[in-house]
Amino acid sequence: MNDRPSFPQRSTTIACIAALCAMVTSCAPTPAANPTPTPTPAATSSSQISDQLWEQVAAKYPDAERPSVTMVRYVDRFEWAGVIADCMAESGFEAEAQPNGMLAVNQDDAQGMASDVAQWSCMVRYPLEEKYTRPFDDAQLKALYEYQTTTLTSCLQEAGVEVSAAPSLEVFEQTWQTAEQWSPYLDVADSGLLMDQIYELATTCPELPEHVYDLG
Repeated sequence: MNDRPSFPQRSTTIACIAALCAMVTSCAPTPAANPTPTPTPAATSSSQISDQLWEQVAAKYPDAERPSVTMVRYVDRFEWAGVIADCMAESGFEAEAQPNGMLAVNQDDAQGMASDVAQWSCMVRYPLEEKYTRPFDDAQLKALYEYQTTTLTSCLQEAGVEVSAAPSLEVFEQTWQTAEQWSPYLDVADSGLLMDQIYELATTCPELPEHVYDLG
């Protein structure tokens, strides 16, 4: 059996169209030359996301046939993994919601294509709410920077994580969703914490707080 984790909190097989959730698809806007308010960017539609996710399946399995699927309802990021796991179980595949919001899919190699198609179908039936698929605007990035450099940094330090110095707000905005992106969570891997402790951090010290999404 192959225990394959998918759809990370960020930031993350078809599960984490890193665009999709990371939790979700925010791209850093170019800083404006004047203080003119930035319009709220349009969310990536559920149909666009389903197309993007299917491209990943088709690239891996050229013979895969795309099923006709009807959306049931939108879900929030906290229930996403559990809903998808239950949906996959109804299709005969083993999946489990992880404590950090990710999804672990158990499959035999021979079931790879069928499992990925089932996972795609479940994600189309239960897409994330559009506030999670809308690129962050300037106000959201500023709020996230404030949170990560204060509340989140303190939370991780109390858990024993040595957090590296934060960049300026301007650099944070310019490097958001790039390889140079800064986050206090980048230091968790070197903290020596056990996996169970890291899972707990995802709840006690969330990297992406809900109030930032609600600003959009």
